[in-house]
Amino acid sequence: MRILCGIILAVVVSAMSTANAETKFLDESARAEVARRAAAESIVLLKNENATLPLPANAAVTVAQPWPWVFSGGGSGFVLPKHAVDVAEGLLESGFDVVSNANCAVLVVSRFCREGVDSPPEDARLNEDETAALDRFKRSGANRIVVVLN
Repeated sequence: MRILCGIILAVVVSAMSTANAETKFLDESARAEVARRAAAESIVLLKNENATLPLPANAAVTVAQPWPWVFSGGGSGFVLPKHAVDVAEGLLESGFDVVSNANCAVLVVSRFCREGVDSPPEDARLNEDETAALDRFKRSGANRIVVVLN
C-alpha cells in the first residue's frame, strides 16, 4: 500500500506544475490525466502463465463481466467518476475487436471494498457466476484467458 500511495503522490505532485497558479487546483483534463497515470502506474500483474499477456495486437477478444463494474470503494475510496471506461470499451479503444466468441477471453471480477473492514475469504475465490463464465471460455476453445480483478 505504501508503494501505491507513493506512486499516486508522485503523480499528483508532478501534475501540480500544470495547476492554476492562483487556486492551485487542477483543471478537469489535468485531473483526468492524474487519475489515468496513477492507475497505469499502480496496476499489478499477479500471474502470467504461459505468456498469456500481452494479448496479440488487434486480436478478437471475448469479455465476460458477470457482475456490475465497480468503479470505487467505500469510505475514503468512494468516488463518483465523471467518466469511466469498462474493460470492453477500453479494449475497443485500444484496437481490439470485442466479439462473442474468440480465442482470447477476459473475465472481469469485481469486488467492493472499503477501509476498516477485511474482505471475507470468499472474495478471494471466483463465485458461481464467474466460474461458469470461465468454464464457458474453456468450452468455447479460448486458449488465452485473462482474469482481471478490480
